[in-house]
Amino acid sequence: PADRVVDVDGRDPQRAPLPWAPPSQAGPGAGFTTGTPWLPITADAQRRNATSQGQDPQSVLSLYRRLLGLRRERDDLQHGDIAFTDPEAPDVLTYRRGERLLVALSFSVAPRPVAWPPGARTVLSTHLDRAAGTPAPEELRGGEGIVAELT
Repeated sequence: PADRVVDVDGRDPQRAPLPWAPPSQAGPGAGFTTGTPWLPITADAQRRNATSQGQDPQSVLSLYRRLLGLRRERDDLQHGDIAFTDPEAPDVLTYRRGERLLVALSFSVAPRPVAWPPGARTVLSTHLDRAAGTPAPEELRGGEGIVAELT
């Protein structure tokens, strides 16, 4: 049952069965099982499950799907070298993939400036709210990553 308390050592407290669907639809095993799992289903399984995440265009699952799709589409993300570049700001990692793709990753909670080459256009933002084809932003938000393309 979802309300049972399990006292375990090791890494089990940080792991839980993956809820595939809301328990209200799939039952107490949340689509993971019809039996009793070794560890309890998470308390937030009603909201955090694969079905709900797949329907939310701003979810982490949607981000992973977009990143995987981008990788499948772009040879320069599958093959070739990574060339690290000097970022303008601390807590930012920047690198080039192939001839035309640039990536900037912020490891800060605060906004950080990014010096893109002229003509860089946004391909994908980890925040999933920047439109593809728009000019690459002059600033990364905290925790944001941007894939940009030179035109």
